[in-house]
Amino acid sequence: MSLIGELSRCVNLLDSLQALASPSAKLVLDFLYDAKRFVLRFQSVLTDAPLQIYCSALVFAPERSLIRQTFVDQVPQRVKMLSMKEADWDACRSTLEGHSSRVSAVAFSPDGQLVASASYDKTVRLWEVGSGTCRSTLGSSSGYITYIDFSPGGQVLHTNQGDIPLPRTPVVTSLLRPQPQSLYIVVQDQWILRNQQRFLWLPPEYRLSSTVVRENIACLGLVSGRVVLLRIL
Repeated sequence: MSLIGELSRCVNLLDSLQALASPSAKLVLDFLYDAKRFVLRFQSVLTDAPLQIYCSALVFAPERSLIRQTFVDQVPQRVKMLSMKEADWDACRSTLEGHSSRVSAVAFSPDGQLVASASYDKTVRLWEVGSGTCRSTLGSSSGYITYIDFSPGGQVLHTNQGDIPLPRTPVVTSLLRPQPQSLYIVVQDQWILRNQQRFLWLPPEYRLSSTVVRENIACLGLVSGRVVLLRIL
């Protein structure tokens, strides 16, 4: 799918397969779940360098990943992780890459299916929360955008540089799930707080420049220009 430019369809196809699989087919469901996590985590590698799927993506996949275990004999022996390696998938569902400078503002659409990110590269990008796909780049602004928010109907993006009309395109999937009423998520300094308790420390590479939380999804705009989505359970 990467080679024909259709990687964004993989997540939807995996969702469809999960819906068709029998609830008793645990091994199949576990494999499909792991495959979805793999695609979401490494989509930048799969998009920009598809042949690296058996190199970079497998090397950095967690030890317990079923995809990694299935294709472990394909992991290049000349590459070894010297730093601590993840044992399992963490809460990071997707890292969205595209901005060339630090992210200055992020916002969820009213239905929670899109994230808008503004950057000091003078662009605004729209991302699908469910697939991590960049829906569109809304052109360069005349100045730096440091504030963004969707209109109540989700048809316009309000910014400190003026309003931006948004294209209308249906979204297929969403990562948002109903959140228990008692769950309260806050991003504070280098911590994600869950019900006012320190829950997840954000390492140096996740230095924040802008954050927004909707239900149990935290969207982190990073100094590096990346946008990270974390689901807190």
